[in-house]
Amino acid sequence: MAFQVPRLPKTAQVEPFYVDANADMEPVVVGKVQTILRPGKWGVKVSIPELNPVDARRFCAAQVAHKTEGGPISLSWPQADLAEIPPTVAVDGAGQTGARLAVKGLTPGSTVPGFAFFSFTVSGESFLYCTSGEALVDANGRALLPISPMIRVRPADGAALNFADPQIQGKLETGNVEWSLVRLKHTGVSFMITEIQ
Repeated sequence: MAFQVPRLPKTAQVEPFYVDANADMEPVVVGKVQTILRPGKWGVKVSIPELNPVDARRFCAAQVAHKTEGGPISLSWPQADLAEIPPTVAVDGAGQTGARLAVKGLTPGSTVPGFAFFSFTVSGESFLYCTSGEALVDANGRALLPISPMIRVRPADGAALNFADPQIQGKLETGNVEWSLVRLKHTGVSFMITEIQ
């Protein structure tokens, strides 16, 4: 079971980042450097300078539960509103691999923008992706999305894509659960989440 971090307030300072897993193979003598492409993953650093005690307890409780019980922790990924993408988008075909994802359920004739984040779930675990370029939707509502990172775990045919509230699910990368207390009972919280795979 994943422990859900509360939705971030507007005061949160958010620093998303991409963990590159590619490897460069240097030639022994002469020749071009070869890059081995491997799936990367996403992470996010969050700092919330001031929370009231009730909200601060919710953030700290989710982090402590994650540390105590060992399950993954989930957070709604911050992104701009994507009102043009309907909630009916789903994976179009099982067994997909690589850096393209066939999808269905889009508005015919529309365009899926680049750098739009979404997540899908496989066996109860959320995986976060973004479109790495625009994709045109055909007359049947289907499109081939260029995505990053490459597909890490194959989604089932018909698996829903969550563009409205994509989730990053992983582990806390900070060693300890930390918070700060200042006068007037405001509490500051900071943490970092990185996908497990």
